Amino acid sequence: MPLVNKVVWYLLTAVLCASAIRFGLSAGHSTSPVMKAPIKVEKGAGKMLFQINGQPVVRKDKLEAMDDRDSEKRMIIKHLALLAEQQKQEKQMAYLAEQQKQKRKAAWQNEQINLLARIIEAEAGDQSYKGRIAVGSVVMNRVKHHEFPKNIKAVIFQHRGGFYQFEPVANGRIYNVSVSASSRSAAREAFFGQDPTNGALYFYDPKLTDDAWIRTRPVITVIGDHTFAQ
Repeated sequence: MPLVNKVVWYLLTAVLCASAIRFGLSAGHSTSPVMKAPIKVEKGAGKMLFQINGQPVVRKDKLEAMDDRDSEKRMIIKHLALLAEQQKQEKQMAYLAEQQKQKRKAAWQNEQINLLARIIEAEAGDQSYKGRIAVGSVVMNRVKHHEFPKNIKAVIFQHRGGFYQFEPVANGRIYNVSVSASSRSAAREAFFGQDPTNGALYFYDPKLTDDAWIRTRPVITVIGDHTFAQ
């Protein structure tokens, strides 16, 4: 097979993945005659079809049969190479965009987990690892519940009925705690769905609270010093 035809086969394979590709060239890209319309590539019955300058399509087998010295064939080969390069660049741009998206997502997650770890440390720093996850789960359950704000920060700092919902926010302890590795790990587990409370929206220490209302909430479970309620 002549070298040019081998090149044609390679380039045709490179563009087979697209059902339809449109590509226009500016005058600065080539010294070939200016194209009135982009090359149009279509697939059908196993044939590759090329429409050039709005003229009737050229089938793959017809293209291969054209004389290698034919200026139209040379133009098609050249522009197919440009098409392949464009596809390569588009894939690279899509990859880089996805990488940036994942970096932004990771940064956002770390910010959320760090804040969750602070409230866990402030509320349950003296509790078991399970008890720490449980406190974080209450925050996450509220985020998902229609009666509460829709993000971690808003839930933690919610001011409702004239009171902050979490005592460490009201007294400022949340800003002063030194977050342990255990609380950070518990925050990560709660953030990604671990919930030993089975859906609790409230927790309290019955030895410390004098809130009569919280004691009316249906109890789900008790973990360490905390009672978890619906």
